[in-house]
Amino acid sequence: MRSCKQFVKPRLIVLTLVPLLFGGCSGGHSGGGGRSSVQSKGIFFNGSVSLYDLHVQYHKARGKTEEKKFYRIIRSIEKVIAKKHSPNTLIEIFKNEEKSIKERSSAILALKIFDRKEVAIHTNELMNILESSTHHEFRDASHTVLEHIMHLDSGGNIKTLILKVAEKEPVKLLRRKLYHSLYLRIDEPMVETLLERLNQEKDISIKKAICRTLSSGYDLNNEGKIASAFLNLLKNSKDEKLRNSAARMFSKFGSSSKQQVILNTLIDTFKKTSDDSLKASILHAFLGFSESNQKETIVTILLQSLTHSNNILREESANTLNNYYSSTQKEKIVSALLKAVTDEDESVRRNAVDSLSNYSSSSQLKNIVIALINLLDDKNSEIRSIAGITLGSFSEEAKTNSSIVSALQKALDDESVRVRDSAIHTLGNLGPLAKPALPKLKKLSKEDPSKWIRETAKSAIERIEQKDE
Repeated sequence: MRSCKQFVKPRLIVLTLVPLLFGGCSGGHSGGGGRSSVQSKGIFFNGSVSLYDLHVQYHKARGKTEEKKFYRIIRSIEKVIAKKHSPNTLIEIFKNEEKSIKERSSAILALKIFDRKEVAIHTNELMNILESSTHHEFRDASHTVLEHIMHLDSGGNIKTLILKVAEKEPVKLLRRKLYHSLYLRIDEPMVETLLERLNQEKDISIKKAICRTLSSGYDLNNEGKIASAFLNLLKNSKDEKLRNSAARMFSKFGSSSKQQVILNTLIDTFKKTSDDSLKASILHAFLGFSESNQKETIVTILLQSLTHSNNILREESANTLNNYYSSTQKEKIVSALLKAVTDEDESVRRNAVDSLSNYSSSSQLKNIVIALINLLDDKNSEIRSIAGITLGSFSEEAKTNSSIVSALQKALDDESVRVRDSAIHTLGNLGPLAKPALPKLKKLSKEDPSKWIRETAKSAIERIEQKDE
């Protein structure tokens, strides 16, 4: 059994949970303390830390370094629960009013562990909890599970209820979650209701959530009404964050019936505003207009922004240029991206590297390959990984340029699993061209400490050793 320190780095909630779940460092999964704790308290650990608590903490940590730690712990708890319970026993735990609120809410949340079809049998009970419970913990947990099985609800009853409940949900965080869960699930009748809510809602964070959900209706017949609502916010809202949010949503409306009005507004607003955050949102919105009749005007704006002193503008420009490979200014774009891959900001470098993958027909192909090979030594492992993947877009160049395979071979020794993985995938995709890398790949397939890398290497070897067709 690993020690507590080996399990995760010390954090208050981690140190609290490990002995509760496993019965101390010496108990392990099969030790008496851990097993007894789980059996006696169901899914509520020694009356101190519940699965519900962990999920709340996990969502607070989203995007931070703690996220993976919480997720790993949650998965460990879920495995134990799955051995002890079924959806039916969890529902019974929830119905037992002698148990604590946290224990009962954890019972609902734990339903996500099981097969969706098994859980869907309890849809009506979960919907009743969401609509009628006076405890926000129960409403929150039931919503999480209902979102998990929503795609099985062919009649749309779940999403209809969520939309209904969202209007009067008193807890702001949960109300926001309810609207977010409707993203990619709205239909035309729901658009009308959401537009009304957007006008009525006072809380900016909720309005942003509604905007995001509405943006997924870009392909509906009444998408023009959604676009008009966003245009109104962009032009008239006094809240900076809401204007930014509305602008970003236009990235999905490149084929809108109001395309020309949207573009004119975006370009005009970009030129007039001194707000860099709004400019960044507009640069992001340009992602959806790479085939418009104003794409050359947009490219000019993007190229200018790629040299701006604000790194956020450079980052968004580098990302959006990914879609403008058909521009008549293609060579200017490549030259600008080749400069951007040396930018001091890591996010700018990352986006520039990624965008170069779409410019394999450029006359500056050799310079692109050299830049990508150099980036395999970047201090940021994510950038090294993307560079390795991007090199796979230049298979024709690899036929005459052995330095590509040589550089990828070197990347197989990288300390980062992600970088080794990208190099292996790219070598595998190069097929017989990557035969010089076979000795290293065979060694990795047997000796790499990562099981994932060992399996990926075996797959790459098979593709490389196949006979030329």
